[in-house]
Amino acid sequence: MTRLLRGRLNAFARDEDGALIALTLILLIPMIVLGGMAVDLMRFESRRSELQNVTDQAVLAAANLKQQLDPSDLIYDYFAKAGAAANLSDAPRVTPVGGSREVEASGHVDVPTYFFNRTLGRYVFGDDNPLRATSVSTAIEGVTETEVSLVLDISGSMYEVVGNTGKRRIQLLQTAANQFVDDLLSAGNSNRMSVSIVPYSEQVNIGPDLFDQLNTNHRHDYSHCVEFDTTDYASASIDLAKTYDQTEPIQTNSYGFLYDRDRNNRNLDQPVCPRFDAERVTLFSQNATALKTQINALQPRGGTSIFQGLKWGAALLDPSMRPAIAALPDTARDPAFANRPNDYDVSRNSGETATAKYLILVTDGENSQSQRLFPRWKDTPSELEYFAYHNLPYALEYRLEGNASNYVYQKYSASDAVAWMRSMCDAAKDAGIKIYAISVTGEDNSSTAEAGRTEMRNCATEPSLFFKSTGANLDAIFEQISSQITALRLTQ
Repeated sequence: MTRLLRGRLNAFARDEDGALIALTLILLIPMIVLGGMAVDLMRFESRRSELQNVTDQAVLAAANLKQQLDPSDLIYDYFAKAGAAANLSDAPRVTPVGGSREVEASGHVDVPTYFFNRTLGRYVFGDDNPLRATSVSTAIEGVTETEVSLVLDISGSMYEVVGNTGKRRIQLLQTAANQFVDDLLSAGNSNRMSVSIVPYSEQVNIGPDLFDQLNTNHRHDYSHCVEFDTTDYASASIDLAKTYDQTEPIQTNSYGFLYDRDRNNRNLDQPVCPRFDAERVTLFSQNATALKTQINALQPRGGTSIFQGLKWGAALLDPSMRPAIAALPDTARDPAFANRPNDYDVSRNSGETATAKYLILVTDGENSQSQRLFPRWKDTPSELEYFAYHNLPYALEYRLEGNASNYVYQKYSASDAVAWMRSMCDAAKDAGIKIYAISVTGEDNSSTAEAGRTEMRNCATEPSLFFKSTGANLDAIFEQISSQITALRLTQ
């Protein structure tokens, strides 16, 4: 009997039948608890999402400047219609600032739980219903602190007539840009919306006031353009401690004003550095009349260096320029913007609003090469003065000996310009500048034009911010951009 019992006990010990049942019984209760908690969390997230949607819709509707109802009443009504009147946490906050309206609302809802309150709720949270869903939304329509660089191509090809419109590209651009300025500087945007105009051809004339704030090899007053090197195009900033070369007065074509091809015209009507007052950069203005007067005075001339316009358009949005702008006389920029450009990012917790920065880039072509005088032909005041009043073809025909290659060299090639443009586009976008790119080459289907459009498309912050235009629809494009800059949007 003893041997029999011992054998049966040994057999029982070796028997593995039913082992999974025991394991299942051990794990069953935790599995049920965890599954139930997951159901509670799913119900919580569903209610939270519903509440957030109601809050978002309410503040968007209340911030809309076109609706005439009291914003706070509208938010209460949205919550009531959604069956969530009791879920509005506090009174809505409505902040009208000039032509803008910012609205903030918050809500909460307690979500009953069925497993939390019988397990973790009482013993961990000390509450039968530990889950409270909250929502916070802020919407704004209009502008807060906004800086815009309007970078405009004024190269010679902008003089061409567009299709059957009977108007030149520059005229169509002027009409569209004028309305754009009016839209941005509408009533209520006072001291918050600044516009800088950056006309460019082969160079950018920054004007004597800003020129004097930079460290330059200042040798003459015939131009106020500075020369950058490759490293300068890798950043949106300007190094105020660096010494920059001054662009000399030089015109390498014989064209007179607006394509007057009379070779007896000795004047510098299309120099490398734009020389006329309207072609100077306008800094941080909110004077719509003055801005439109300048736009209407622009005339096409010279080659195309898109990267130069990009560099200065981005620099005027970069905080590195703030000391130079602050040091300018009030006649050189609006006194309200003496401390601009603002920083790129400002924390909401600081009580300040981040400044929006936009660069609108317009061109009708591609980057071209550019030439400069050899140093030996600009090392005396008399030489500089001569080339400041005589274009090179005229001088070669009536005074100088040899050909152009004896006097000028290629400063950069078209391929150099494309590389620098790409670098500038990346630098500006990386810094936080939103780039709109408009290519006014829509009627040109050549491979060269398509290559130029590809560069502009890639330069835009995103594909939807690139526009291909014949010029005839520029007004609609600029209207779309101004609407986006002042659009109704959620900010939190």
